[in-house]
Amino acid sequence: MNDKTDQTQSDVEYLLAADKQQIERRMDLSILQAYRDAGSSIRTVRSNVIENWKSDEKLGPLSLSMIEGFSLIDADEDQRATRSLADYWFEYFMMPSMNLGQVRDYHLAIRQTYDLHVELSQAELTGPLVIETCHHACVFSLCYALLSQELKSKYDFDRVVLVHLRDPIDPRLAGLQALSQMLAGIECICIQMTDGWLNELSQAMDGNSILVYFGDMPKKLFSAKQRGKRAAAQLRIYATNDAEIELESVSIASTLARRFKALHYTLDFPAINRARFREARKNQPITCLAADWIFWPAIADWYNVSPTDSSSASSE
Repeated sequence: MNDKTDQTQSDVEYLLAADKQQIERRMDLSILQAYRDAGSSIRTVRSNVIENWKSDEKLGPLSLSMIEGFSLIDADEDQRATRSLADYWFEYFMMPSMNLGQVRDYHLAIRQTYDLHVELSQAELTGPLVIETCHHACVFSLCYALLSQELKSKYDFDRVVLVHLRDPIDPRLAGLQALSQMLAGIECICIQMTDGWLNELSQAMDGNSILVYFGDMPKKLFSAKQRGKRAAAQLRIYATNDAEIELESVSIASTLARRFKALHYTLDFPAINRARFREARKNQPITCLAADWIFWPAIADWYNVSPTDSSSASSE
């Protein structure tokens, strides 16, 4: 894949512009290609991936347990990692066919399986607010649950701003925009990160605004101008057997928080089936279970890996 990003391509078009060899060595791209080529048979693709990936001559050798640092994970975690990819990209293709009521019910069902733990450092949360998160397999559902059931209903935030790299927009972001505005009473503004996007963002942010920002993107997906000089960030990816790696990513969430005089919070995932909303803390990177992080197949292609001392690290 060329290091230069074409912002006029959809996410799927951009990712599948990779050369054949790169697609064949990454499980996410192989699954994504199967979905794209399946037409109306995407449910069959999903079922086949989840049920038969171990015996598949192409997918079997591409599992999370084949990634350096995670070779000792158990079979259940390997299965979860594959299912996360299958479900994440299934959402992309399936959600445009759902009505708003179905999308709402789908997102809010996440509360049945996930503990969304809200840690507030002050008695009353006031805006503006920058929320930094990562590409967890259920991130769209968890963001909607947090925004609609916590921040809107309890703290009266009424505007959310979502930034995105390419156009057309991810259909899940488009769904969140429609859902937030029509059913949750939250104005939702989507801004593409092209020339002048910071000025557009400045006009959108006010005292009742929330900016949602993904802080786990790799350097190679941004031009030097886009990522800036102070955008280096760390991301902690772990397994339930205490294996972990630390990756270098691009994030300007803290810079944006200072620019807008906003509180800086994170939504991360410190334990299996647990999401945590808390104030951002220096030297405590965003955390995500490897099996739930949808970029795990791209670790070798996209990220610089830093060794960590798992004996001294804590998921809390």
